[in-house]
Amino acid sequence: MKLKDEIKLSGMLHVEVWKDQKCAEIHHHNMIMTAGRSMLAQMVTGGLDSIMYIGIGSGTAEETPEDTGLQDECQVPLASREVFDTTRAKFEFEIGKEAGNGINVREFGLFSERGIMFSH
Repeated sequence: MKLKDEIKLSGMLHVEVWKDQKCAEIHHHNMIMTAGRSMLAQMVTGGLDSIMYIGIGSGTAEETPEDTGLQDECQVPLASREVFDTTRAKFEFEIGKEAGNGINVREFGLFSERGIMFSH
């Protein structure tokens, strides 16, 4: 008898952009990187690296599982991290006017404290 168990990973990005008391919402798929899958395996086996930053960038190329960074990358510390609904993680952040000045933001990524890109 062969037993097979697997964890399927997927990501979703939800962003609220506030300007002049008006809110625009963005919802987009967030691909889990190959390095992110490796990081997850290391975390469950005693690794100490965890997700600490949201990255913003100006790139327009379609993401691939091998991506390691963002174009014109600017990293912002996460405001909070939590397990949500027992099977999902939730990361909250606020990007103020001082972060990423001059960047036409087109991409986001989650990064570990060691700079490993988990998702794009």
